[in-house]
Amino acid sequence: HQWEMVEASLYCLTAVSREACARVKSVSNAVRGGRDSPVSGDGTATASGLTQLAGMICAGGAQSASGRHPLVLSGVASFLGGYSAIWALSCPPPSILQILSYLSLAIAVPAAMEAAGKSVRSVAIASASMLSSAANSTPELYDGISATLAQAMDAALATGNAK
Repeated sequence: HQWEMVEASLYCLTAVSREACARVKSVSNAVRGGRDSPVSGDGTATASGLTQLAGMICAGGAQSASGRHPLVLSGVASFLGGYSAIWALSCPPPSILQILSYLSLAIAVPAAMEAAGKSVRSVAIASASMLSSAANSTPELYDGISATLAQAMDAALATGNAK
């Protein structure tokens, strides 16, 4: 079963997300502080590789992952939420919106509902200031941000599990 290998890979990537995010944040903080970081090259490569992977995953759409198996979609949702700090540091607003839109679609799949809901929250919190700044400075992004956040809220409310 190929879906089992994909799910296991996503699980492993998600299991190391905290350490990977800390490394990338360390590099970002060093750059902002005008210092060189001993892990600069590694942190930058990590962020770049993960951002490319997220782009490829989201380009396929939530239906692509759930077509393999609903647990793959749950794994993708957990992966996207686990790296929310990296997305907030490395992705432009349209990419963040693509991730949030993907997760909003995943909420509708029962096997992925919880992971997708938690990940929407993580990504929205991690990227809130960046999305807010983008919405204030770029009027055309404001509509996209509003629509994507409304889509996420509608998807969560449609489950009937909102508390």
